[in-house]
Amino acid sequence: MILIRPEQMAVFRTAKLVQYATELAPQLRRSYAEELEALDDAALVALTREALERAAAYGFESEAHLRRFAALEILAGAPLGSRRDVDAILSARDLTPRRKLQVAAELLGIET
Repeated sequence: MILIRPEQMAVFRTAKLVQYATELAPQLRRSYAEELEALDDAALVALTREALERAAAYGFESEAHLRRFAALEILAGAPLGSRRDVDAILSARDLTPRRKLQVAAELLGIET
């Protein structure tokens, strides 16, 4: 039987996160070309990776939710949790992930 230590899983998760951020960043650029034109590709990938890490910390798991979280955070220009009202919504246990992102977008005044 093969045992995988938590440290090994962390490395695997990090590698998958970097891979997904690298794939997602061009999609975000296509969807929000005007809003993201000031960012070069490396900066967009880095912001996407950071946003995905925070999304995972809030418990978002599906690609659709991770993508929307990253888009909201990048368009907002700051970590979503930096606003108390948005952090409270994202941390709420009685809302679905979809509803959390809807309310966060409304609070931020961002359409995704």
